[in-house]
Amino acid sequence: MADFDWTQTRVVFIAGSYTNYQKDAIDNPNLPIELYEARKTENGYLTLLQIMNNSENSRFANKVSALSSQPKVISKAADVDQVSDLKPYTEEMFLDKATANICDLYDELKAAILLWDSEFEIKPTKVYIGLRIKHHNVVDLLPQKSQLKIWINLSKGELNDPNNLLRDVSSIGHWGNGDYEVIIKDDTQIEYILSLIKQAWEKYRH
Repeated sequence: MADFDWTQTRVVFIAGSYTNYQKDAIDNPNLPIELYEARKTENGYLTLLQIMNNSENSRFANKVSALSSQPKVISKAADVDQVSDLKPYTEEMFLDKATANICDLYDELKAAILLWDSEFEIKPTKVYIGLRIKHHNVVDLLPQKSQLKIWINLSKGELNDPNNLLRDVSSIGHWGNGDYEVIIKDDTQIEYILSLIKQAWEKYRH
């Protein structure tokens, strides 16, 4: 299970009704859950109404005719936009929110890493962009508006960081893989950071 990307997981609950306490749970960004209320219509269809964030009124997410003798799916164009998780994650989703300087910094770092090995693949997720090899994330990058957050996928004690540049995040919550994090706003330390990332690449490329 080490190769499984747990950031993509989501728990969907379907019930006849929910308490206000349960509905409030979807406002917590740390709980990747969705709530749907199930209703059976007179014509034999099962209707799922998604409970939206911020105490919004329930609306149709989709209508599935699971109880019909002739199954079919009915959907509204307005509902399609709500199912954002069906859209593939892309680098542009992150870079569109970053300044030109941070985009350049991201491109510079990514280009240098990709030169090391032709087997590298870029894997954007909901919360970061992973650079992986042989199904292992080597480094995870998160371009933000005015900074670039980096996680190196090595466990505590595995990284040789003589300058003590990276922060140990082994005991705190963080999005990326590994126990080491650094935030940069320019390229003054980029060569040194690349040398640290290369340690993770050496681990996973074999």
